[in-house]
Amino acid sequence: MNTPRWISSLVLVATLGAAATAADLPPVEIPVIAPLTGGVGFLGQSLEHGLQVLESHVNQTGGIRNRPLHFTFLDDQGQPQLSVQILNQLLTRNYHVILGSVLSANCRAMMPLVVDKGPVVYCLSPALGPPAGSYVFSAGVSPTIEMQATVHFFLTRGWTRLAILASTDASGSDADAGLLKQLALPENKAMQLVAHERFNPEELSVGAQISRIRAAGAQALIVWGAPNVVATAIHSISDSGLDTPTLVSDSIMVYSVMNQLNGFLPKQLYFASGGWAGISALKAGPQRTNLVNTFALLNAANIPPDAGSTEPWDAGAIVVEVLRRLGPDAPASAIRDAIASLHDYNGILGPYDFRTGDQRGLNASDVMIYRWLNDQREWRAVSSGGGNPLR
Repeated sequence: MNTPRWISSLVLVATLGAAATAADLPPVEIPVIAPLTGGVGFLGQSLEHGLQVLESHVNQTGGIRNRPLHFTFLDDQGQPQLSVQILNQLLTRNYHVILGSVLSANCRAMMPLVVDKGPVVYCLSPALGPPAGSYVFSAGVSPTIEMQATVHFFLTRGWTRLAILASTDASGSDADAGLLKQLALPENKAMQLVAHERFNPEELSVGAQISRIRAAGAQALIVWGAPNVVATAIHSISDSGLDTPTLVSDSIMVYSVMNQLNGFLPKQLYFASGGWAGISALKAGPQRTNLVNTFALLNAANIPPDAGSTEPWDAGAIVVEVLRRLGPDAPASAIRDAIASLHDYNGILGPYDFRTGDQRGLNASDVMIYRWLNDQREWRAVSSGGGNPLR
């Protein structure tokens, strides 16, 4: 199995401290559409910082065929209509690959413009499900496969009376549908959904829903939605005094959000996410080595390694790997085909295999369950891949 060039260069920098510098040539510009301001600006800013570290590292290790890489960040303020407006402007400038946006609603709004004809758009929201063979890819592990790992983990803990509180927007609806799909499987027949609650993202409190969940005697609770929506639910849980193991969307696995919610967080707080936070549980191998070295790069730049800075990392690195292989002026069709055929690529979220046609390359075995340790300010893996108990 060939080790991707990017992984090789990352190990070289981390171990030897030597690197080639990209020549003084015109940069290879990759636009990144993200919410740098607005209600989820913290997420876009964290993403921006992480990709800037990746950009610096790529340029210190030869750039893209000796041309420097440059990510150009464009603010959509978390608004789908602005994402579409920005994308339309980019389409007039002959870019072959674009990253973004971060929210599933924004990516869904953008997708019809490029899905069949390109350019390649690598959406940085895991909640998007692009058509197979299209010009659109989705970063990270989807809510559906996160639900698969979550249900399995809950079963291993004996938490069989389950409740879900999900927003009615795209993010919450995807997780809700994914959970119902898992509960319908024969292997999960022991699980009972005792409370099935939805709420509008505009609601300021979900106290009534929490009261019904308490009355139902749930042994575990899933809360899913965009960061601001999850924050509303967490405040209501705190106000109610509910002390039930609670797993929430990994959209808030960002230190700035966790700091804001400190004092309201459930005592038993869990997350399902990719392997980026799983150093303590990952076996020795390429993924763990890559993750350790990526954390070293982020820490050296004073960037906290969290979901915001790490989850877009693989998408950016995969695009760099493809452009290094094909050349910086490769057409969108070649970039799409190269990503779609990529396999045995050890990213920090997991080993990628795009040949399944899911346009993301990751599956449920790449999902780990984490518990937030508030006193240590860290996410600690409590499962291996797929929600399996640690051994």
